[in-house]
Amino acid sequence: MDFRLLGPLAVAAQDHPIEVGRAKVRALLAILLLRANDVVTRDQLVDQLWGARPPGNPRATLHSHVALLRRLLESGTDRDLLVTHPVGYSLRVPAERIDIARFEAAVADADRSRSAGALDEAVAAYERGLGEWRGPALADFAGEEFAAAPAARLEELRRVAAERRIDAALALGRHAQLVPDLEALAVEEPLREQRWGHLMLALYRTGQAADALAVYQRLRRTLADELGLEPGPRLAQLHEAILRQDPALDVAPPAPAAPPALDVAPP
Repeated sequence: MDFRLLGPLAVAAQDHPIEVGRAKVRALLAILLLRANDVVTRDQLVDQLWGARPPGNPRATLHSHVALLRRLLESGTDRDLLVTHPVGYSLRVPAERIDIARFEAAVADADRSRSAGALDEAVAAYERGLGEWRGPALADFAGEEFAAAPAARLEELRRVAAERRIDAALALGRHAQLVPDLEALAVEEPLREQRWGHLMLALYRTGQAADALAVYQRLRRTLADELGLEPGPRLAQLHEAILRQDPALDVAPPAPAAPPALDVAPP
């Protein structure tokens, strides 16, 4: 059974969708998935599901929702996913069956590859992780207190992963293919300066220095209108380097391959 929270909640068994209809049952499943394989106490579940406005008999209502969720989960191929404990419940799910865990594992793999200088592998791993997303994190639970902090953390990790993927791809010289993505990312979050810097660098490296300089002026107007600020020092330095056509902005050539070892038999 596969569970997805990076977008609308989705559950599938062997690629066949399983409908989780009731809003509170969906929320219960999301809470348990966010703490997969950990015990969540009944008091914690009541608090996260109803907050300051619990039903008249919250324990009985919770028990009813748990029973509904258990039947839904048992309609798939797996059994005994939802486990009852003396103080609460846990959802026993391997990490690879939850999109959040797959995303986080892919980003961790990508970071390790990037640190080791294996940029092709890093880009592929970032793209694998980002491919898990189908919309905003925990999209069905916007406004729910239990979802606010996890959603914010995941959205920030997605931003960081997207920017690190761009960094690695730029270092590999993939400027032309990145420009459309970079334009979309800059428009998506116009106050995130690093995205504008990536776009300026990609345009410059594809022979579009005038467009790169125009991007800087566009950002200056946006920051002035929205925040009354100028671009930060790193972006200002990039702007000056583009004006000078600084050779340091060019892509470093790949290191020459080492010559093959000679297979010489000892005398």
